[in-house]
Amino acid sequence: MAIQKTIGLERCFFDGGLGTMLQQAGLAAGELPETWNLSHPEELIRIHSAYLEAGCDIFNANTFGANRLKYPDNLEEIISAGIQAAMEARRRANRPDAKIALDIGPSGKLLEPMGDLSFEDAVSLFGEVVRCGAAAGADLVLIETMTDSLEAKAAVLAARENCDLPVWLTMVFDENGYMLTGGTPESMTPLMEGLGVQAFGINCSLGPEQMKPIAKRFLAVSSSPVIVNPNAGLPRVENGTVYYDITAEEFSEQMKEISKAGAHAVGGCCGTTPAHISAVRETCGDLPFTPPEPKPFAVITSSSAALVLDGVPEMAGRADMDDPDGEFEEALADSDAETLVDLYVELEDDADVLEVCVDGGDADPAALLPDVVRQLQGMTSLPLLIASSDKAALAAAMRIYNGKPLVRTDGSAEDMQELFPLVQKYGASILISPAASETRESILQTAASFGIPAKELLFEE
Repeated sequence: MAIQKTIGLERCFFDGGLGTMLQQAGLAAGELPETWNLSHPEELIRIHSAYLEAGCDIFNANTFGANRLKYPDNLEEIISAGIQAAMEARRRANRPDAKIALDIGPSGKLLEPMGDLSFEDAVSLFGEVVRCGAAAGADLVLIETMTDSLEAKAAVLAARENCDLPVWLTMVFDENGYMLTGGTPESMTPLMEGLGVQAFGINCSLGPEQMKPIAKRFLAVSSSPVIVNPNAGLPRVENGTVYYDITAEEFSEQMKEISKAGAHAVGGCCGTTPAHISAVRETCGDLPFTPPEPKPFAVITSSSAALVLDGVPEMAGRADMDDPDGEFEEALADSDAETLVDLYVELEDDADVLEVCVDGGDADPAALLPDVVRQLQGMTSLPLLIASSDKAALAAAMRIYNGKPLVRTDGSAEDMQELFPLVQKYGASILISPAASETRESILQTAASFGIPAKELLFEE
């Protein structure tokens, strides 16, 4: 049975804290964990084997921090050795059914505009890791501990563009359900589903008790399997050493409540050990399982806000601007993205969605549109409708948009054949012009042929 189907048909169990076990084995403070793939492979095999014997179905190769920023000279060797150690552990444990995850953590740098790593450089950085891991024999890609929705998007695109393995993702939230850059379960779910991530959820930073309400929020809006991998409680520091206080028995009882709430895959993160996973497997293995159900509503998002589309939303765009001096047209002629952004921001109080279009004039929309979208999404929390007759411009803007946008089509066969592959790759809801209402069934059929659900199509009257 294919792994992407298994996770939605039965409860799956992850391993626990690999870093925790490496530290117990002697990993020194400041020592890069992935170097042990080369220097201590037997220790890794022992740790993986212990988790396999505890009953995990999915276990992470020791590749969390492996990227060219940390390993500029031997990245492929580091990743290959990590996958090989996992394979050897699986062989020794006689667990051919267990799946090896290429574990990908954050890059360690902030993306623009908060930092100096560009979006495409992030995609390239993660893409190298994915190619190495897929070539070495990983069964799936697990992108985890993501605190920034845009970096998460870059990692997902890197995975989808560089391998054909299943892609899963888990994110870090605070106790109020916010990522570091403002994302929420409600805003991240449409984005991840739109990007084709097969399963996603939350890991690290919190214990199971603090994670439970966040997990429930994911389950309320997700049509996909939800993953929950907490820490063994909240950390405390004594004499420079981090401790986690929740015992295996306490952890498993709290994970029982999360499993009963509907979580489809459970495991552990920092502070958890094979004993924790064994207890979770014992406690939760026979609980009733409810497969994820497709939600009937479409949602568009910004990086931090989600809008359920129960009809055509209130939108504002260039036609709604009070622009007697032609400031917009002048800015368009000068490719002045900053002024264009300022004019759009002035409209946000009167709308649920901002419609962004820079067609016209002598500007190159393929350069200007993504620039405007990049700046605008840092200035407003409203979701965007991104529009252009130039599909290269639209693709570039959808690619870097930190959310799930709305896009337009006139419903013609030619336009749908150009637009729908972009929707399939980047995720979006689609607004259909009134002139196309008579061909509604044909449009729905065409969308379905691209894997786009009918709920994502809005027909203007």
